[in-house]
Amino acid sequence: MHQHKLLILILLFGAALRLFALGEYNPGFFRDESAIAYNAYSIWRSGRDEFGFSFPIVFRSFEVFFLPLYIYLLAPIVGIFGLNEFNARVLSAISGIFGLLAIYLITFQIWKQKSIALLSTFLLTISPWHILYSRGTFEGNLGLTLFSFGFLFLLKFLEKSTVINLSLSILLFILSMYSYQSERLIVPLLGLLAFILLFKKIIL
Repeated sequence: MHQHKLLILILLFGAALRLFALGEYNPGFFRDESAIAYNAYSIWRSGRDEFGFSFPIVFRSFEVFFLPLYIYLLAPIVGIFGLNEFNARVLSAISGIFGLLAIYLITFQIWKQKSIALLSTFLLTISPWHILYSRGTFEGNLGLTLFSFGFLFLLKFLEKSTVINLSLSILLFILSMYSYQSERLIVPLLGLLAFILLFKKIIL
């Protein structure tokens, strides 16, 4: 029970670091943030992106292309609560908070020790890079959190081969691939590795 309370405190501390004055800091509102937020707002209002395409699966802006999941999840937030810096960033901040929970669960799944899991969670909580990416409109942060939970259920599946563990892992991995480009390389490679490990487990 004491360790559960400590986990809650760490998560609350992590939430505070990621949500406090989110609209003011990081200072400035750079190009990709504004492009993602505007496209989300446009999708909510008209079902079209900034170029007039209806419900695209890839969003073009300037010379870059965004995968769709972050924008579609952000659309009701900026559509209902307004188009501003805080609302544009809050989805990434929430993703970062859930990412802290994911690292706790993954670490505990591997080592089965709450003290190690708590330490890992605290280190990620105060990690400058994780705070930075949680406080900006970074679709990669959503992708990382979805990938982390997919990895968690993959570990659970390798330990206990149930349909629910496999289904959740596949679903979360697929969603991560629609969030950020790097997951489109990492997920298939990890899937191949998992297949090899599972095959060895079956034949041995």
